[in-house]
Amino acid sequence: MGSTSDLMIEMAEQQYEDKRAEWIRRELNDDDADEFTDGWYELAQEYDARYEGYEDYIEEEYRWLHEQEYSFPYAAFCATIKEIEIILSSHINPTVTDTMYKMAHVHAVIALETYLGDTLNRLVMGKEQYFLNAAKNIKDIKKKKLEPHEILGNKNIVEQMILEKLSNLSYQRAKKAMETYKNCLGFSCTHDLAHLEDIADTRNDIVHRNGKDKSGTHITPNLMQLKSTISEIESFAHYLDKALITYR
Repeated sequence: MGSTSDLMIEMAEQQYEDKRAEWIRRELNDDDADEFTDGWYELAQEYDARYEGYEDYIEEEYRWLHEQEYSFPYAAFCATIKEIEIILSSHINPTVTDTMYKMAHVHAVIALETYLGDTLNRLVMGKEQYFLNAAKNIKDIKKKKLEPHEILGNKNIVEQMILEKLSNLSYQRAKKAMETYKNCLGFSCTHDLAHLEDIADTRNDIVHRNGKDKSGTHITPNLMQLKSTISEIESFAHYLDKALITYR
């Protein structure tokens, strides 16, 4: 399986370590705590002791991730989010902090948008029923008129048209994206999307007004808000990729 499998098991282990670190910081009431902070090592041992079946957890995550080897969109999403986290943990010149935080927020949202779009395209093109659902239920596709000579002259024209239309849809709004998933796959999302709507609003304020809302108020995210944003985006993508297993 090579380097792809190595990356997958590393992702599973990293997720566990991130959850453990988050718990330790809460226990220490110190958002900046790390392995050099007094009490970190003891709490880490306590967390590991409480988390029974850690090896089973890693194995379960590994098996799931192994099934996703075809799912380059999710792997690409995880890699992008990891890069953003590395940037945020690096030294940033204080004079450009606000700009970097705004860029990080936008890039995290773009990573999610790309994942949502690429994943839906793969699923629709991979199963005839989803393909037919898209042709029947997506407005921009339904209203497209094809002449007989167009179809006869290019057997793949319908597939190309549907793929083009799906690729041109906006996936900025998770709620709207899930409506498209519903129309194409019959998938009903049970994840709470409220915070993702706020994240999309902030993204638009940054892109269109350089970090001001429509009333002119500055809304540049701070580091704590960014971490929360990334956590919410990761949580949704992880939920969705697992929930879609039965739709593949």
